[in-house]
Amino acid sequence: MTDVMLDMAEEHFLKRNTVSAFKWASLAQQLDPNFGSVNRYVEAYRINLAALMIHPNGERNWYKVLGIEEHSVSCQDITHQFVKLAKMIDPEVHSSSAAPRALKLITMAWENLGEPDKRCTYHARVGLLPPILEKPQPEKPLEIASKKRSRLETPLEVASQKRCLVKSSSHHVKRHMVMF
Repeated sequence: MTDVMLDMAEEHFLKRNTVSAFKWASLAQQLDPNFGSVNRYVEAYRINLAALMIHPNGERNWYKVLGIEEHSVSCQDITHQFVKLAKMIDPEVHSSSAAPRALKLITMAWENLGEPDKRCTYHARVGLLPPILEKPQPEKPLEIASKKRSRLETPLEVASQKRCLVKSSSHHVKRHMVMF
């Protein structure tokens, strides 16, 4: 019965009815959550469905594509979620027709959210508050002493910096410069 529901989901997805495909796959998952690759089907359809959710300015909601609810997660958490999804919906392992597009979508999401500077740019484009980035770990005193002092920054380098919020150890939010 579960395999029939997954076949129905595939038919609906091929007819470009992603909502129906997701519903059929979800029903199959509820009926038999341990059935073969039912979780892979549901996730591939969920990703494709999330990509249809567009911000008012025309941008995709990349957090929804990755299945992340909070915008305050770390870049490491975003990368971890990307790797987890990529393994789950790998088109070479997963035979769903939704898998190749889902892989492209999560890759695009990771490209927009995986690095602090690109993430700040994305937040600015969609009108979200700047993300709270992880505070860089302080270097050990020996490493600081052994490093050569770099030359002074040029005005061009200073102009190419972007402000983002950083959470300090005292849980206060302060501005931090991020180089591009």
